[in-house]
Amino acid sequence: MDEIGKLELDRIVLEDGMQMILNEKLFCENCKNILWNPISCRTCNSAFCGPCHPPKNIFQRLSRSLFFTNETKRGRKECNCKHFQEAPAPNDLLTALSKLRVHCAYAPNGCQMILPYFDLEEHESVCEFEMVPCEICQLPLSKRPPIVEHTLSICFREMVRKNPAPIQQQFMQLANATKQLEAENRRLQSMLEELRTRFNTLNKVCVKRNPT
Repeated sequence: MDEIGKLELDRIVLEDGMQMILNEKLFCENCKNILWNPISCRTCNSAFCGPCHPPKNIFQRLSRSLFFTNETKRGRKECNCKHFQEAPAPNDLLTALSKLRVHCAYAPNGCQMILPYFDLEEHESVCEFEMVPCEICQLPLSKRPPIVEHTLSICFREMVRKNPAPIQQQFMQLANATKQLEAENRRLQSMLEELRTRFNTLNKVCVKRNPT
């Protein structure tokens, strides 16, 4: 499944004329993906995804040398301002993003929705395909809070609820096998008691024949 909170290029629907829209300005200076919830630097106008904008002070920047390089992998200059000042993304950038049509992040789970850029986040917050079935019982599980623990007992109860017949058959087979083992155990116990009785009888005979 695609990661929520970022927008990779392969999720964009490349229709006729879309190549004209997908220019370098639509890519984040940091993660190199399509801008997601974009912001910009007030000083140099560099654009970033909201989750991965540059550190706001020089001490944070020292731990992220990425923002001290002059050129990006795309050949553009990154924000190299000493103090990053957050600003809203420019209108022309938002207009370009609004023209994008994007596959839902849960497309690998079966969602076939293709949405305008600014409708995507709302859809993904409620998309039913976010839930992935358990490999054993097929119960749909969600990673959205609150996360419910899926224990083996829950898994077993779900299997019984969905298709009790095979479970009942397994129980009957187990019950029959248990009865057979119990019967075999009683037979062996009886044989053991008989052997003990014979041994005691033989022991008494031997003692009588060899008086001290």
